[in-house]
Amino acid sequence: GRGGDNIARAKAWIVDGGKAPFKPFERKLLVSALQSAVFNALLAGRVERDELSRILDGDLVRKEDSGGLFIADDVAEVQARADRLEVSATGPMLGAEMKWPEREAKAREEEAMRAFGLDQEKLERVKQAGAGTRRAYRVLLQEGDVATEPADESVPSGSEAVVRISFTLPAGAYATEILRELTRGGAHEPERARSSEARPAEVSAESTPEDA
Repeated sequence: GRGGDNIARAKAWIVDGGKAPFKPFERKLLVSALQSAVFNALLAGRVERDELSRILDGDLVRKEDSGGLFIADDVAEVQARADRLEVSATGPMLGAEMKWPEREAKAREEEAMRAFGLDQEKLERVKQAGAGTRRAYRVLLQEGDVATEPADESVPSGSEAVVRISFTLPAGAYATEILRELTRGGAHEPERARSSEARPAEVSAESTPEDA
C-alpha cells in the first residue's frame, strides 16, 4: 500500500485485534501485505549478510525443476546443488497451514514472525484469508540475453546505442524488480553484487502482495 498503510492496517486487525475488513478481497489483500512484509524482511537480512545463495541448516529448499520441497539436513550436499542452481532456499508466506523449516532456519523465521507481532493463534484466525505457503528467496532468469543496437530516431538525441535486455520469468516474478537490480549501483549495492563472482542468472525474489 502507499506509504506502507496496508501493513499498518493489517497489524491493526490481525495483531491488535481490531475489526476485520468487511470485504473478503480486502481481508486477503491485508493478509498478503503482512505476509510479504515478513518475507521481505527475512530476504533483506539474507542479502545484507551475503546469504542469498547460502543454504542454512534446516532450510526448506525448493527444487527448481519440479517445485518439490525438502529439508536441508546435509547442508554441504544441498549447498552444492544450490551452487549449481538446482535448488533454492525458501522463505515464509506466513499462514496456519504453511510448512516450516527446521533448526536454524526455523529459529530465524520465528524471530521475524514475533517481530511483526504474529503467532500461530493469530495466523489460525485469518487462515481463510491466507493459509500460507513458501516462496523461493531467489528467481533464476531463463533465456536471458543482452544486445546492443544502434540508436534510431526514437531514442533521445545524444545516445549512440540502445541496450536491449530480454529474459523469461516464472509466474509471480516481476520484470521491474529485475531491471531495478540490474541498474542499481554504488554504496547501496552489496559487495558480492559488485564482484566478478556475482551471477546475472540469480536475483532476489522480493515479494509483492499477490492481490495488489
